[in-house]
Amino acid sequence: MREEHAMVSDQCAFRRGATEFGEMWGNLDAPIWICGIEPGGEGIHDLRTPSEYSYPYKGQSVPCWSRRFRDDNLRDACRESDARDRWRARYVNWPFCRNSAKLAIGIVAGDVDSQWREYYRPDLPSHRDDWCYGGSKGAVLCLNLYPLNFSSTDVEWSSAHVDATGFASKDDYREWCQKYRFDRIRSLAFTHRPAAIVCAGGGWREDFMSAFGVPCGAQQPISSLTLPDMRRSCEAVDAGAAGSRMFLIPHLSRTGQPRHLWTNNDLITAAVWIRRKMCMPPDDLATFWPPCG
Repeated sequence: MREEHAMVSDQCAFRRGATEFGEMWGNLDAPIWICGIEPGGEGIHDLRTPSEYSYPYKGQSVPCWSRRFRDDNLRDACRESDARDRWRARYVNWPFCRNSAKLAIGIVAGDVDSQWREYYRPDLPSHRDDWCYGGSKGAVLCLNLYPLNFSSTDVEWSSAHVDATGFASKDDYREWCQKYRFDRIRSLAFTHRPAAIVCAGGGWREDFMSAFGVPCGAQQPISSLTLPDMRRSCEAVDAGAAGSRMFLIPHLSRTGQPRHLWTNNDLITAAVWIRRKMCMPPDDLATFWPPCG
C-alpha cells in the first residue's frame, strides 16, 4: 500500500511539474527563448526544483542557474572526478546547454568565440550570476517540448516511466503533453512575448508550431538560411504571439553529429541571422549583457 501511494505521489508530482516549469530555466521575460525537444541523460529526472535553484513567479518557482546551483553542481561533480577536471564536470559539458549558450551570446553580442565562456562559466562574481546563461535576469529562457529525459528521442518506454507518469506508452505521454504542457507553453509565450523563439530539432516542426500557437496560415517561412558547415536550412516564421518570431534550426546537442548544429561557424551564422530577423532592435539586446560596467 505504501509503495502504491508513493507511485501515485510521483505521478502527481510529474504532472504538476510538467504543467508548471519543469524543464524550463532562465528568465521568463528574456527576449530569447530556446526550445529543445526533450532533455538528455539516463534515469528519470525529478521535475521539482529546490527553492534555492529558482526565483518566485506568481506563487510558483521558476528554475534558474543561480550561484547555488552552479556551486552545488561543480562540488558534486568534483567529488566524482579529480578536481583538476572541474571544467569537464556536469553542466559545463552538457551539449544542449553549452551550444544554446553560444547561440544566445551570439545573438546578444554578435560574437561567440570571445564571450561565450564568460557568459557560461561558473566562476564569475556573484553579482553577475543572474545575468549569465540560465540566470533569472539574463537574455535567455531555455525549455523543452517534452519534460522527461531520454538519451535519444527513440528510446523505448519502460516500466519505470509507467510508474513515474501513469502513462502506458510514450505515445500516451506525448499526447498528454501536447494537450496540457503545450497549453502551458503557449500561455507563457503569449504573456511574455519573447522577440525570438528558437526551436532546435529537425523533424519536430509541427510539435513546435503547436506548442507556440503558430496559426496554420503563418507557417510559411518568411526568411531562410543555409548553414555553411552543415549545408542544412533554417527558417523563420511569425509566431502566434504578437511581437514574437519563431526560428526553426537543427538540434543543438551532440558535438560531431552531422545533423546537429554545433560548430562555432554555424552557430555564429545562425545567431547573426536571428539577431537581424528577430522582433527586437539589436541595440536593445545590449541591456542584457554585460549587466554592469
